Amino acid sequence: SSSSSSSSDERAKRSRRQQRVFFEYIMLANVNDSFEDADRIIEISKTIPCKINLIYFNTHDGSEFTCSNQEHILAFRNYLLENGVLATIRKSRGDEEMAACGQLGKPEDQANWKPQPPRMKPPKSMSI
Repeated sequence: SSSSSSSSDERAKRSRRQQRVFFEYIMLANVNDSFEDADRIIEISKTIPCKINLIYFNTHDGSEFTCSNQEHILAFRNYLLENGVLATIRKSRGDEEMAACGQLGKPEDQANWKPQPPRMKPPKSMSI
């Protein structure tokens, strides 16, 4: 019957509206933690229903990156929230053993050594 067809259509529309994309956003000091970066996330969230999960970067020897400080991550999250973006902060897991962000093992162990991946240049649209 047409009534059961229309109710399943409504359920499908409702479930599509409720689906969110989860973005895992690793906070890197002076790389992607500016309020201009937050503004880009806000723009994305206007077209893609999403939740932003801000993650502490596991700072470790041999990495050129460091984690944004806790106060800055909190301000970044609050700025997103104030602008209508669902955002949470997840603390890094396994800092002592380099388990966070897929960095399992000890950097001094030759068996775990891998060459650094090539660095990408920022897109021209992000150039200052």
